[in-house]
Formats: sequence, C-alpha cells, structure tokens
Amino acid sequence: MLKQLRTIALVAAGVLTIPLPAVAQETGEKPVLRVGTRTLSADGSRHRDAGIDRVVTLGQTAVSYIYAGRVNDPDGSLCTMGAIAPGGELTDRDRQRMEGALHVWKVTTATVSFDDGRQTFDLDWERFDAGAAAPTLSGKQRLTLADGDVYTLDLVRARGTAPCNTRAAVVEVTAGVKEDPAMAETVLRYDVWLVRQDATGRRESQHLITSGVHGATTDFQFPPLRSPVQKFQADQYDFTVATRIAGSLRGRVTREGSVRLELETRRSDRLDHTNAVPSSLPPRSSGGRKVMTMALGEAIEIQLPPASGYGSTPASEKDAGRIRDRVAGGGARSEPRVESVPAQIRNGRLQVNYGPFFQGERLSIIVEVRKVDGAGF
Repeated sequence: MLKQLRTIALVAAGVLTIPLPAVAQETGEKPVLRVGTRTLSADGSRHRDAGIDRVVTLGQTAVSYIYAGRVNDPDGSLCTMGAIAPGGELTDRDRQRMEGALHVWKVTTATVSFDDGRQTFDLDWERFDAGAAAPTLSGKQRLTLADGDVYTLDLVRARGTAPCNTRAAVVEVTAGVKEDPAMAETVLRYDVWLVRQDATGRRESQHLITSGVHGATTDFQFPPLRSPVQKFQADQYDFTVATRIAGSLRGRVTREGSVRLELETRRSDRLDHTNAVPSSLPPRSSGGRKVMTMALGEAIEIQLPPASGYGSTPASEKDAGRIRDRVAGGGARSEPRVESVPAQIRNGRLQVNYGPFFQGERLSIIVEVRKVDGAGF
C-alpha cells in the first residue's frame, strides 16, 4: 500500500503528461454490428426480439432484412417477426418468409473504421409497408457508435390490441465487440482515486476498488465532495455545493501485455442545504471520455475539466416565502446573475457561479489496473 501511495503522489505531482494519447496496440477484439427489432408490450417492457449479429470486415457491405407482423393477423398485430441475413441475393425461401409481412426493413451497412472501441459505418435503410409500391420511409447517414451504443431507425405501432400483447416494434442498429477468446475471461481490478486540490494547495482524496471482465463496462461513483458557501445574512441556510463524480471503466489487455483503458467521467454540481427537499430530478452533469494505453500496475492521472454552470435557490426560509408571494403577484421568478461573482444574494436568492466559485481547484481521477490471477491480489 505504501508503494502504491507513493506512485499516486508521483503521478499527481505531474510526472506523467496528461492526458495520455491512445497507442495503437492489438487487443484482439473485432467490431460487431447487430441489426434487429424488439417489440414492446402495453406497459413499455421488452417483449420479444429478432436480429442479425455480424462480425464486421472493414469496407465490406452487409444487407439485413427485418420483418414484423402479418397482413392476415387479427387487428394488424405485430406478433410475428424475424430477421434474414442473405449471403447474396434473396432466396425463394427468404422471400416466402417475408411474403405477407406488414412491414419489411432493408438495412445496408458498410463499416468505414474501428478505432478506440468506436465503429464508424455508413447506414442506408428503407421500410416497405404491405400494399405500398415504394418505400414508406428511408434514411441514409454516417454514424459513429461505441461498444453498446444503440441507434433507433424506426418504430411502428400495432393497429389494434394484439393477442400477443405486442403494441409496438422498434428497429435498431447496435454496435458491439467480439473479444479475443484468449482474453475473454480475464478479470481486471481497478483502483480508482478521486483527488481534489483547492486553491490553497490543500489536498483530499477518496479511493475505491472495483473489478470487471476484460472488455466489460464497470461503473463507479464517489460520495459527494461538499464545499461550504459563504454566509451573507444571519438567517441564511447552511449551504454547500455538492460535487458528484461518477463514470465507467472498460479495460482490455493487449497482446503486448499492456492495457487499453476507456474512461468516461461525469461531474455534477448542485446547491444543497440541510432543510432542502431532495430533488427527484437528476443533476445536470458534464463529462468526457479518454482512451489510453498503460502498463499493468501503472497509475495514471486524468485531470477533469473545470467546473461550470450555475445554481440559484432561496437563501432562507423567509426569503422562500417572499419569493413565492412575489411570483404569485406576477413578479419575476429569478434574478439576472453576475457572471464574475462566485456567490451572492440577489433579491432573496443565493446565486453561485460554479466556475468562479471553484477557481484554482484541481480535480483528477487516478486509475491503476491489474489482472486478477485467481490466487489473490
């Protein structure tokens, strides 16, 4: 542990250049595209699905057909569905399977590149409805999707109450990855530190440990960091700005023995006080994604972007009542903010501009990755 902490202190002092660029090393994974449909029940839950999964060859064009519903089904239901991946031209059997379908989608994809776990491909699709002489709907564009990202092409609804309880069908394209079989069962341990240094140089840190299988996404979240807000009046609530840092990690061991790590982070700042009713709305957040190649057991620091945004709320219980009365009487709901002032009270509202409020603060994530060998850490 002492060695581990020294390594972190060394990195946090700026020994490594941050952010590190991704290094092209072979991790053995191959891009996969799934073209498919899923049906939704009356309550919005997933009902059934059908699709085609293909390991992608760069530059190669692939055609998939999706169909849903039958013309002779009662009430125009979507109980029947399927997917076809012809090797070339459609066979007579393929045509028979789609004959009489309420909806048929022809989806053509051509993958252009696969870099840092992101797949870029050209998409061209058409929907043919029963009885129509030409495509009812179509689209063409270039997309870039990360592993697990889903892009929705189309949605159709059942015309009545289907006996199978299917109310709608969604057609989607999903990006995926086929892992190197030699690495697929490798388990990675992630040590993650959140380090905060304020404008005076005072430092504090939080540490968590999590793990995940090679190529799998592992989420993390730290307890909120709380920063007290200056008191401007005697009856003011005791305010803090709660900074919440969360994110995800996805590591892959390369054939050279290093790790390619994808790190996504999210930051949200919110004004809190002890008498406040917790909000049911998720806080607005900002974040980013970095891809880097690192050695097993190496600690790397990633500096997070500076705070931004704005918080405003009644400064006290009395102020809250005055503001309610003013709004009820047709007055303004909020006051204009002064961008350069970290915190102030204007007409009963505490206003905090997070950029100036956190001026001089430095937040960073430090990550260390190791393989779990089954015999302990």
